Order: sequence, then C-alpha cells, then structure tokens
Amino acid sequence: MKPHGAFLSDSVKIGLPVQYTLSLRHPPDIQVVFPDSGYRFGPFEWVGKRYFPTRTDARGSMDSVVYTFTTFNIDSVQRLRLPVFIARQRDCTAVYTDTDSLLVRQLISRSPKFMVPRTNIDYVPVLQTLDYQLILLIAGVSVLFVLLLYALFGRRIKRQYRLYRLWRGHRSFVSNYEKLRRRVRTQKEPVAVENTVILWKRYMEGLHEKPYTSYTTKEITEVIDQPNLADSLQTADRAIYGNTMPDEIYGALRNLQAIAEHFYKRRRTEVRSG
Repeated sequence: MKPHGAFLSDSVKIGLPVQYTLSLRHPPDIQVVFPDSGYRFGPFEWVGKRYFPTRTDARGSMDSVVYTFTTFNIDSVQRLRLPVFIARQRDCTAVYTDTDSLLVRQLISRSPKFMVPRTNIDYVPVLQTLDYQLILLIAGVSVLFVLLLYALFGRRIKRQYRLYRLWRGHRSFVSNYEKLRRRVRTQKEPVAVENTVILWKRYMEGLHEKPYTSYTTKEITEVIDQPNLADSLQTADRAIYGNTMPDEIYGALRNLQAIAEHFYKRRRTEVRSG
C-alpha cells in the first residue's frame, strides 16, 4: 500500500502556482490522513488544496487530493516527496510517495557577458549623521499609537480571534465527523463507530475543557444534561463493545452531532458577550 504523488506539469516559473496530485488506494476499513497546511512542504510553499470524496469499489477505497504550491527557490530542479498517514487505534504510520522532480524555468535566459565590470578603488568620504531626535520622536509616536489601538480595540480583537478559532475548529469537526458517519453507514464496523465517538468526545473537550475521552458514558451524562444523550452513547457502546450494528446507531450519531452543534453555538454566544 504505497501512495502515488506527482506534479501535474513538468516545469514552473518562480512565484507561479503549480499543482501536485496525491492519492492512495487502501482497504475500506483503514482511515488515512493527508498532509495539511501545517505540514512543511519545502522547498515549496502551500497555496491551497482540493480534496475529493472517498471512492470505494471492489478494489478498495481511493482517497485523493490536489495541492497547489508555489516556489521562490532558484534551484533549477526541485523535488518533493510526501507522506500519507495511516491512522490506527494505537499509532499513526506514515507511508511516502516516490520523489517527483520539477524543472524551474529561469526568467533570465543568459548572463550579460558583454558587460565588462569597472573597478573604482578611490576613497570617497561619507558624512555619517544620525538624527536621534527624529528617531525618538518616531518611536514615541509609534508606541502611543499602538497603546491607543490596544486601549480602543484590544478586547474586540481578542474576541474576534477567539470566535474565528471556534468557527474554524467547528468547521473541521463537522467535516471529519460527517465523513466518519458515512464510513459507519458503508462499512458497518464497530471500529468506525468508535472513531466517530472519540472525535465527538475530543471536540467536546475543547468546548468544555473537561477530559471526556477518559470519562465513562455515565460520567459524561452526569456532566452534560441533554435530551437522549444517554441513549445515544449507550447505543454507541453496544455497537463498539457488543460487536453489533443496531439500526438506532445512525440516529444516535446524528444526535451527538446535534448536541455538539448546540454547545458550539452556546460557547460562541458566551465569547461574544465577553
């Protein structure tokens, strides 16, 4: 099981975008994670990515993504080799693609050999002056300006940044959670249910700052008072530990997502109100 990675063009100019495709065919019961913006793609710089939904057939499941990079490195040939992370219950294993190379086309095709440099070693005195008063004035005005901005907008900026982090975290949770829910419906495996519940617990930990991943179902329901929460978690426990797939599991997972959505909105309201 080896991923395939390759550039979609043979060459690129410095500063212009270039696309790179990364794909992996794997058994349907394996969860894979592709590198995201936090990964270091040197010598290339991240611009964006386009992810394609998982396709499953008789040969297995296919996950693929197309990255957009740019480079400002002047090396004529640049190479890239990326990993795909295989998530297991106890660890995460990285498998790498073969190295693919890209030719960087220079904007200057030839060096100006016709230009003959001339040297001048005559000493030229330079009067060095430094206006300390101007420097102190600029520094003082800059400090006052920063303090004024902080006094007027500091709390608002902090609040907006916290709201942005909440929104970004929730968007990532919803995307990953719905993908896992679809995997439960297609695979009907207890491990798929377990991964979905673990993702829910970790997201709720971020909202409540409580270690829900180490809590039992009873302990969670004692902390979170929500309709049908106990039934949903107990249904998931039967699927995970009883090695069964009750029909109620799909509604239970939808209810857990609705509970997470409720607490996300409540947390967002709390941040907005300070």
